Amino acid sequence: MDTFFTFSGLVALITLTFLEIVLGVDNVIFISILASKLPAAQQDPAQRVGLHAKPDARLCGVSSRNKSRQSVRRLTETLNHITRFSGVS
Repeated sequence: MDTFFTFSGLVALITLTFLEIVLGVDNVIFISILASKLPAAQQDPAQRVGLHAKPDARLCGVSSRNKSRQSVRRLTETLNHITRFSGVS
């Protein structure tokens, strides 16, 4: 928790916040452009679906990256354990 309150941690947090805002605005514009190509009756529902689906997709992406990172960490620990006890350098 102390890492968040260092200078580099705060700079990283501010940068991430800025990027998330920019990407959020970009997504709204992108969804609006795509929805404008639909017939008028379908534009509003398409925008709603797009805006509700994007956070879900973002959370799925973040959690899958986290799971893969955990898997790689476990694999690395296992391989280090095997090489340590097998005498392989």
